[in-house]
Amino acid sequence: MTSSNQLKILLVEDSDTDALLLQENIFLNGGDDLKVSRAGSLHEAVEYLNNNHIDVTLLDLTLPDSSGLDTIIRIRGARYDMPIVVLTGVDDQNTGVEAVRMGVQDYLVKGQGDGRVISRAIRYSIERKRAEDAIRRSSERFEILSETASDLLRNKNPQDVVNKLCLRVMRYLDCDVFFNFLVDEEKKKLRLNTCAGIPEKTAKGMEWLDFGAAVSGYVAQQGQRIVAENIPETNDPRTYLVRPFGVKAYACHPLMSQGKVIGTLSFGTRSRTTFSDDDLAMMKTVTDQVATAIARILSEDALQKAHDELDTRVKERTAELGEMVLELQKQIVQRVRAEEAFRSASLYARGLLEAALDPFVTISPEGKITDINRATELVTGLSREDLIGSDFSDYFTQPQKAKEVYKKVLTAGMVKDYSLTIRHVSGHTTDVLYNATLYKNEAGQMQGVLAAARDVTEHNIMESRNRFTNVLLELFAQKTSRKEYLDSVVRAIRDWSDCRCVGIRITNQDGFIPY
Repeated sequence: MTSSNQLKILLVEDSDTDALLLQENIFLNGGDDLKVSRAGSLHEAVEYLNNNHIDVTLLDLTLPDSSGLDTIIRIRGARYDMPIVVLTGVDDQNTGVEAVRMGVQDYLVKGQGDGRVISRAIRYSIERKRAEDAIRRSSERFEILSETASDLLRNKNPQDVVNKLCLRVMRYLDCDVFFNFLVDEEKKKLRLNTCAGIPEKTAKGMEWLDFGAAVSGYVAQQGQRIVAENIPETNDPRTYLVRPFGVKAYACHPLMSQGKVIGTLSFGTRSRTTFSDDDLAMMKTVTDQVATAIARILSEDALQKAHDELDTRVKERTAELGEMVLELQKQIVQRVRAEEAFRSASLYARGLLEAALDPFVTISPEGKITDINRATELVTGLSREDLIGSDFSDYFTQPQKAKEVYKKVLTAGMVKDYSLTIRHVSGHTTDVLYNATLYKNEAGQMQGVLAAARDVTEHNIMESRNRFTNVLLELFAQKTSRKEYLDSVVRAIRDWSDCRCVGIRITNQDGFIPY
């Protein structure tokens, strides 16, 4: 068997006799795929681990420079992620049990068990450690995605949220740098929104980037992901921006909203030359979450800007009309005050809504609910015990449509802003937009669907009212005579209220309302 296929073992044992006996037991009983190196003290072991790759360590707890369970803590200081099998004496098995409680994978009693037992313990410890790491990373991935989904939907400041999220994802993926660029529509360039892993002075020099320049500029121009791997050995000119930072692998995804690029998000690593499929899937999921949050904020800013500009035009036009519109000005002032009061009440209600998490569920490949949050209990009127294990589609007014959404996620990988209606046990319904994506385990195997719903009922009502208010303001800004304006207002009210008969009566100069 070649050395590249052998499992590399570090035996930390100060006794020459015990070490020789252990090695002979391994080799004489089919251990030719195991390569054993030896250290006679803790100091030698730490130095060896710092300079060599080891798959597992066989650790004697009685060494010249360390003894007892403290030896485990010190060896873990050199390699925290390495499987450890502890060697104990016949009369010291309690120590072995205590060592397992501290996180080591197994223990062996010296002088007991042949090479087959030792080889099996070594292999089991490696596989057990891999399984523990896989569970830990899967749990961390789920925690990041679930917490981020809520934070991004609630927070009004994309700078703070994106920076916090990307730093967390960067650590999870064992990356060293990340860059987030946003499209500046006025300058037709990319602006560096946030980054990490490079000097602050260098980041300031990268504040603006042309479309088509470097990896991020090319991704923004083409709207497609770029994964640059083994950068030191390739001659891709697009990697000139990250190459000086020692980055060996770099992945950049476009931030998309309604088919349009609004920015880019990229991660780079100095420690390896490639990314796994799971790494890239995690980046894509996070990119989609960031894109959704930033798109929402940009839309709200654009709506506010349009409202402010319209308000300014109305005020300028009002000043030109003079006394003829004094009465109308009083009505406008009253209406503006009413709108401000309504807006304040709406903002307060909005704040209460944003303080609560949106309905959130995970669904098995068979379409069964596997986990929920408190908001899901509230929107359905059912308890956690009733919901978990039941069919996901049973809680919508159109179960077949809900099943189609779920099937679409399984085939397409995700859905965005899919309109559904949730049914409460009382008969009450809630209109929502569903966003869902697949989640996978460490092996890349699909585990189920992660879905979140946003209540859009209030949003639809507000849009209708705002459209009607804007119609009235635009009519007022455009009409030149009072009669023409009032006739147009009556038609607008009739269209909006769906009433067939609408009229406006105005007092004469004596304060009477003529017939």
